[in-house]
Amino acid sequence: MSGGAPARSTPVNWGRVLSTTLRVAGAVALLGAVVTFGVGALTGTFHGPFEDFHWYWRAAVATAHGVSPYQSFHGQSSVVMSGFDYPPPAALILRPLALLSHHWAVIAWLWGGIAATVAATVILARETLPSRWPRVSIALIAALLFAPATYNYWHGQINPWILLLLSLGLREYVRGHQVRCGIWLALGADIKLMPAVLLLLLVRRRWWRGVAAMLVTGLGVLGIAAAALPGSLPVWLHSVLPALGRDNGWIYNQSIDGVVSRLFGHSVLHFGPALLWLHVVVLVLDLALLWAAWRAVGPGLASAPAAEYGLFVAAAVLSGTIAWYPHYTALLVPVFAGLGLVAARGPRQVPALTTSLAAFLTVNVVVVPLALSALSLRWLSGVSATGWWWWLLQLYSLPAATALGLIGGLAVALRRGDLPPTAGQRPVAQAVPPQSWSPSSQQ
Repeated sequence: MSGGAPARSTPVNWGRVLSTTLRVAGAVALLGAVVTFGVGALTGTFHGPFEDFHWYWRAAVATAHGVSPYQSFHGQSSVVMSGFDYPPPAALILRPLALLSHHWAVIAWLWGGIAATVAATVILARETLPSRWPRVSIALIAALLFAPATYNYWHGQINPWILLLLSLGLREYVRGHQVRCGIWLALGADIKLMPAVLLLLLVRRRWWRGVAAMLVTGLGVLGIAAAALPGSLPVWLHSVLPALGRDNGWIYNQSIDGVVSRLFGHSVLHFGPALLWLHVVVLVLDLALLWAAWRAVGPGLASAPAAEYGLFVAAAVLSGTIAWYPHYTALLVPVFAGLGLVAARGPRQVPALTTSLAAFLTVNVVVVPLALSALSLRWLSGVSATGWWWWLLQLYSLPAATALGLIGGLAVALRRGDLPPTAGQRPVAQAVPPQSWSPSSQQ
């Protein structure tokens, strides 16, 4: 029709486009996991090395026969060590695996780890993200495409269960349930020491019932395991724990200790002699990191409880002597907490957090998987004699650098008192009904 008014083009709803894209990506990730880890495990086409599960299996069989689970631990064999090195409660928890054949134990452990990760990310998404977001799809993407998480599926590591316990702890923390939060954190600390650091968060918040629950549960389970596995606790304390506390610069170690050790070329391919000055430097930096987290979380009202919790989880991971790259699965907690804070306050209100999140996800979703696929120990040994070896080592600290950036972004956002609260500001030290703080109120 000539002479008429030009037709107006309908604007693109980018929010809907992004939501649809995330839903499709989540469905594709789920389908890929079913084919690779479900059908593949049943038909024999799944070929993960599963070398970490090998030690879990040996520990389960040993405990079932009344033998020490630490008989195969070799702290001096290589810079990455070998053998079962978890506290006695972990050996007791693994014992039921010995009831299965090795084949079905592998499948049960693989599927259980994936299920634990998916359950954890769904909990994180529901507790931190706005309800209008496709939270389940985002959870599936995180569980099935985040490189540290998927690394566990191929190598049979225990980190998915730690993530699940941390996620359950976050759910109780944001809902103000002190005792339940303390119990979940204690169970995590009985398997790996890292969650024990979150005791500092409970103390900072003056959650004395949570502190008591964490101590009683943790020590109680440890005592039960020590009684059920006679002699295991002294062996772990005197032989295993000291080996885990040595400074380690292996490229997979993404703790502060790993970063500093690589700076000085210490214990990268082989364990070197202990250096007191290096250990002191690492200890000072670890304490500074924990102090920064402590200062970012005030003892008063909590405007962003999930971000507080995520900040301490990240600080706990990086302040340990060893944080192998798959241990970064736990950093999904601060990632989800950070995304929730950005959604609630807007990217412009928390620019440091927005930038650090983007950097962390870019490195760990895109860069690291490409680097890992091209990595081989033979190649590393070959280039260790070249002049650019030191520079290459520092590049391998990039994941830790972005994780420290994420910690900084969360700390800055939490310390800015002029920002509006993230829905239902409340004193975390008191138990409140779950509906008083929920992602749906962030809209």
